[in-house]
Amino acid sequence: MEPVRPERLYARIADRVVTMMHDRGLVAGARLPPEGELARDLGVSRLAVREAMVALETAGLVVVRSGDGTFVARRPRRGARLPWSRRGDPGPGPVAQLAARRILEPALAERAALAATASQIANLEALAKEIAVTVKAGLSPEELQLEFHALVAEASGIALLAPLVPDLMTGSAWDDVRTRDMWATLREREEAKAYRAAGARFRAELVSAIRRRDSTTARQLVDAHLAAMEQLIVGEEPDTDAGPAAAPSLSAPRRQARRKTATSAAAGPKRAISSSPARA
Repeated sequence: MEPVRPERLYARIADRVVTMMHDRGLVAGARLPPEGELARDLGVSRLAVREAMVALETAGLVVVRSGDGTFVARRPRRGARLPWSRRGDPGPGPVAQLAARRILEPALAERAALAATASQIANLEALAKEIAVTVKAGLSPEELQLEFHALVAEASGIALLAPLVPDLMTGSAWDDVRTRDMWATLREREEAKAYRAAGARFRAELVSAIRRRDSTTARQLVDAHLAAMEQLIVGEEPDTDAGPAAAPSLSAPRRQARRKTATSAAAGPKRAISSSPARA
């Protein structure tokens, strides 16, 4: 007997999309239905469909064209075992891991603003400046960013969590190459120059809040940054009839966070897939 394999919802949806490619005769170059339509047909959320699309994109089966839609890149043969079903549990997808970051990292930043030593603040400041210089030079700041956020966790006084934050950022928290590959696909979207620059500004603002011992702003800045990351990863699919959509802004949520701080200072459709038995 084969062992029972835990199933992730995004993997089940991805399987259904591949089946749909065959049933509808969609070949390379064909446009997939909008995510909203797929979500209604399958009885799941758009968030779940977007995560499945990341899995399909990572496997080289679809290509996402910003502002235009999602297209078939390659249709596997019917019945072929796909990457997420070849062995064991592929692990939680990016949406679940980002949800974990949204619980953990704002709280760590808040504590860091209260507990960081002068030496830790100086190191964070140096890293933030190095990230800005690296971005300006057109290089990837990824390793520096991982070091920065590990140091924020360490400065919170809960050093035990310092190694966990970089693992969540890269998909290494779940020791499976398939999960890490999905994060690599998403990081390619984050590599746009505008996103890198916004990320550098965010980290400079975070260090400033920590230096001022402003725990409220530190928490709000991280929460807004992760909200923007979530929008980048699982944001609304553009209306292809309305023309190309603008890239999501990573700075707008942080402006909202600063406005919140200033304000507080002054004053069923069809259900073809059930999400209950599958892990998020």
